[in-house]
Amino acid sequence: MVHDTRITCKHGCRRQTASVTGVSCTCVTATSCRSMRLEKTGVVKVALGRELENYLLDEAALTTVVRARRKDKAVQAEEIARVIKEVADGLQQTVVLKRVCGQLAPIRLMDNDLRRRLANERADLDGLLESVTARLETPTALKHNIETLWGSAQESVSSSWVDDWRSLAPGEEVLGGVWRHFGLGGYSKATDGPKIAAEMSGPPGDLVVTLSDFLK
Repeated sequence: MVHDTRITCKHGCRRQTASVTGVSCTCVTATSCRSMRLEKTGVVKVALGRELENYLLDEAALTTVVRARRKDKAVQAEEIARVIKEVADGLQQTVVLKRVCGQLAPIRLMDNDLRRRLANERADLDGLLESVTARLETPTALKHNIETLWGSAQESVSSSWVDDWRSLAPGEEVLGGVWRHFGLGGYSKATDGPKIAAEMSGPPGDLVVTLSDFLK
């Protein structure tokens, strides 16, 4: 049985619709819920950027690095900014896709509790088949669940994209698109990442606040 309802999910999120299947639930903003759960421990702070590379989407720093690699091309910061946004916008659906894929929990056909119960009942083949197949959703229910998750993720991403695209887009893939646009080959986290960071005027503001709070 699959349905959608306003509930408090297992991560403590009261604001989002969750998809409920049996005794489990999956938030439409599972990443946000995991972040909330981690931060509630008091020993973990979740950064705003999706990846470390999101902090490297700095037009000025990227302009300097790209110019050093493409001395034959008069690269301007405005062009860098335009390319970053175009590549990020092209990845918006990928953000939705990855969010939905992350919410599709693997189906556990067997666990210790079921194994123990079947053993205690001295279940035969029919008993095993009945217990295991009962854990499977029908194709119709599964399709509805995925469509619901997609719709919720798409709405969430679309509504926040204008303001938050820099943190929502996969930073490494954005940088890879920038590198390809300027004919620089593949982006290297190990080589290119430090070069960009070295050209930045300062550390990202939210990381400064986080580290300052940590050191108090």
